Amino acid sequence: MSTARLYNSTSPNDPGTWTPQRQRVIWATAFVGVLALAWVFWLSDELARWTAERDREAVLREEHITMVQRIKALQSLQDRKVQLEDELGRLQKQLPAAAEMEGLLRGITAAGRVRGLQFELFRPAPVQLQDGYAEMPVAVRVVGGYHDIGAFLGDLARLPRIVTLHNIVLMPQSQVVGGDRAPLLTGSRLLVMEATLRTYRALDNQEAVQLRRRNHQRAAGENGTAQAGAAGARPAAGAAR
Repeated sequence: MSTARLYNSTSPNDPGTWTPQRQRVIWATAFVGVLALAWVFWLSDELARWTAERDREAVLREEHITMVQRIKALQSLQDRKVQLEDELGRLQKQLPAAAEMEGLLRGITAAGRVRGLQFELFRPAPVQLQDGYAEMPVAVRVVGGYHDIGAFLGDLARLPRIVTLHNIVLMPQSQVVGGDRAPLLTGSRLLVMEATLRTYRALDNQEAVQLRRRNHQRAAGENGTAQAGAAGARPAAGAAR
């Protein structure tokens, strides 16, 4: 066998016998394969990172939508707060001072007499202190015609000061038995209305201090009761163990 033939013969298992063109193709293929593997590994990391960022973007988008809704709700609440403050200011202006209460009570009785009603009872009760205002219940019993009583109630609703009615009882005068007077003859067209009027006024300085002291004592009493209950529960738990 000649040397040229040996040189020209190639073996698939012997890269040294490959032609230069084949060697270049093989090395180029191997290089491309290595690059492809490196790209795949790098791309998988990037793909995982991209997936995580996409999920994070979705979460942030939901949080953004929630925050926008909260901001809109907050703006609505702020507008509502302003409206309530205006309404509170308007109502507070309808609360008379302590010195004006006598005039308000006289105005109530005057409104009834203008309608032809007869007051058989007009008894103010002690003032009840509430948070921000003082409440004065007034027990009333008036006698008059149906339409006159209705007109009187309408006049109370139109007073510049706040007056509310509670526990209204309306009955024919002939059905009223007992008390400090005798009932009229059966067939009387007059009605008797018994009710409790509640008038409201602003607190004076002394009453405001008294109310704060009372609320403080009530809160201290509730805290003391809660602490006593907790102290009583601990020994019971220890005995159970």
